[in-house]
Amino acid sequence: MKNTLLSVILNDKTLISNGAVLSISFTNVEMILKIILLTASIVWTGIRIYKEFKTKYKDEGKNR
Repeated sequence: MKNTLLSVILNDKTLISNGAVLSISFTNVEMILKIILLTASIVWTGIRIYKEFKTKYKDEGKNR
């Protein structure tokens, strides 16, 4: 069977995932997911900044 563009687009996994994403986008779940993602990225950035400061001051303490 030839792999045409139409057969690739219409396979089962693609249709299920696109349907799930479309149904989520029509609900208020999308806004909740955006808030969760924003919160997670803020926490991740805070952790990275803390680790950077911790290693920076640890290295400065060794040089003195």
